Amino acid sequence: MRHVIARVADGSEFLEFKAEYGPGTVCGHAAIAGFRVGVTAGSSSEATLTREFKKAEVVRATNFDAGMEMMTSGKLDAYATNKASLFEMAEKLPGSKVLEGRWGVEHFAVAIPKGRDQGLAFVRQFTLEVKSEGLVSAAIARAGLRGAVTAAAE
Repeated sequence: MRHVIARVADGSEFLEFKAEYGPGTVCGHAAIAGFRVGVTAGSSSEATLTREFKKAEVVRATNFDAGMEMMTSGKLDAYATNKASLFEMAEKLPGSKVLEGRWGVEHFAVAIPKGRDQGLAFVRQFTLEVKSEGLVSAAIARAGLRGAVTAAAE
């Protein structure tokens, strides 16, 4: 994998971290000048990649379908979004591949309105039960989502 990164990284510059993370995992930052990476405008991908990929051209698509069209027409070299959407895109783009690993994590939360503190204990207990009983994982499996990762029960 490192030889692939060396070919893609601008000037073969690759700052690796977590080198001992796992045998099939490579973590690091690399400059990829000249590559056009598509993102959905206004997404967390846009915010992160425009900050992190200084030499790549981050191309904003108005929505996922526009990103698909840009990938199909060759206007983009890659697309960055959540894994479930990438697998959906890959199914429609022959020869494409979803890369292993991730460059970010999206966290989800449950909120209650101010002044409803009595509901906090219920929300905490409900969340723990849903996670520990595997209901989130079961819903992911039923929906056929690939690439989704759940947090461990606390």
